Amino acid sequence: MYSPAMMSSSSSASLPSKYTCDGADVWPELKWKGVPTGTQEFVIFVLALQPAENKLVYEWALAGIGPETTTIKSGQIPAGAVVGENSEASTKYSICPPSGTEETYVFQLFAIPKKLDPAPGFDPKVIREEALKLAPNAGLLTAYYKRTG
Repeated sequence: MYSPAMMSSSSSASLPSKYTCDGADVWPELKWKGVPTGTQEFVIFVLALQPAENKLVYEWALAGIGPETTTIKSGQIPAGAVVGENSEASTKYSICPPSGTEETYVFQLFAIPKKLDPAPGFDPKVIREEALKLAPNAGLLTAYYKRTG
C-alpha cells in the first residue's frame, strides 16, 4: 500500500497537514497492487502506533471494499464500502494528535478471502480480529505527523 500524497524519507512518510485536523481532515489517496487470488473484500484500518491506556487507537476503519478496488481517492468512500467507528465512537476519519507532539500512524490493508458484510458503524476491534484470522498478511503504510502549536 502507498499514497502519492505522502513524501517518503527512508522507511517512513510524512503525512501532510491537509490529511489531519489541521487541514481538511480527510484521508489521503491510497493505492495498492498485487491483489491475492480469491480476495472477496478489502478492509482498511488507520491506527495510532502509540496505544492509549494499553489499547489500540483506531483513527479510521473502512470495510466492504470490493476486490476490484486498487485505489481509494482522498475523501471518497468507494461504492459498497462501510465506515466503522473510530476510538472516539465516531465514524469520521480524523488524525489529530495533541498539540506539540508527533505521532506515528499505520495504514493497514487486509485482503479478505470471504465477505464480512459489516454494518455501518461496525466495531473495528471485532473486524480487525476477523481480518487477522483470515488474511495471511497485510499491506502497511506508516506515516508520521507532528502537530505544532
